Amino acid sequence: MSIKNLKKLVEINSHSFNPKGLKACATFLMSLFDPLGAKKTQKKGVIFYEMRKKAPIQIVLGGHYDTVHAETSSFQKLKARGSEKIIGPGAADMKGGLLVLLEALKKFEASPFKDQIGWRLYLNPDEEIGSPNSGSLIQAFCKGALAAFIFEPALSDGSLVSSRKGSMNILIRSIGKSAHAGRDLEHGKNALAPLAHLIKAIDGTKGLNIAAMNGGSSFNTVPDEGILKLNYRSDHAKDFNAFEKRLKSLVKKYGLQMEIVSERPPKPFDKKTKKLFKALRYPVKLKASGGVTDGNLIAALGIPTIDTLGVIGGKLHTDEEYFEKASFKDRSELFYQFLIRLAKKEVTLC
Repeated sequence: MSIKNLKKLVEINSHSFNPKGLKACATFLMSLFDPLGAKKTQKKGVIFYEMRKKAPIQIVLGGHYDTVHAETSSFQKLKARGSEKIIGPGAADMKGGLLVLLEALKKFEASPFKDQIGWRLYLNPDEEIGSPNSGSLIQAFCKGALAAFIFEPALSDGSLVSSRKGSMNILIRSIGKSAHAGRDLEHGKNALAPLAHLIKAIDGTKGLNIAAMNGGSSFNTVPDEGILKLNYRSDHAKDFNAFEKRLKSLVKKYGLQMEIVSERPPKPFDKKTKKLFKALRYPVKLKASGGVTDGNLIAALGIPTIDTLGVIGGKLHTDEEYFEKASFKDRSELFYQFLIRLAKKEVTLC
């Protein structure tokens, strides 16, 4: 592992809403991945690479380079704790994983078996906010692949994720009319009241997080606008359809506006995925997760997907985010060996 590259990559602030930082991060990543020699394209901040489109085995590789750590955060630097842990913003989630992938590809591209595998690689700038701009682009890019491998961090005990819940982010907007609360209260229309009624109606729904409500200003002003943010998660696609139908009915009843900001379907542990894990031959446990990744979007295409092939890490999305230093070499070597077995037809994907 190049600590120099890791340090530079981690210390570029690439928060999902920091366009300057995202651009700088993308530029640095391209300086690392371009020498592999794949064809490169870019759209909406997503970097796409394609290598050997006519090879007999076609796979998708990928990950994201945005993080949840804002420019205003005090957590901006890479540091080590003893000789075991690497700590830094996005070090595990998932810049360390991108470098695991890079290391494995470098070794594979130097092997005599490379011509057997064609790979497509995407690097995503908005995964942490639900991939609202990149999701459809990534799905289109992945169509026709035999399998997908994403380098999100493994769980803190080294386990890989088997299945994932789906997730839907929803924005509810209420429009009212401003007025002086003392002199003209009856001439105003409170924008927060309908949202309160909606919250009361949906509170307690299994899998629903009432994430935030914003609106209003001073004590003596009737609020003229209110925003409600919701996140819904479930293991079953039918639950999403039922919840969306119910919510739309309530939104209409209370005179509100609704927007589904992003949606990622459940990622089941189906027969194809089980077979892919078996082919991988990683000596680790599997666990289900309530979190979501772009793997949910790719799996929805019927492409078996494993999405925790990065470093072993923990305390994600906090100012103590870390990964186990030894896992970098282990995971890059494991994936390289898998590519060799795949190219030599010692394992199959379908």
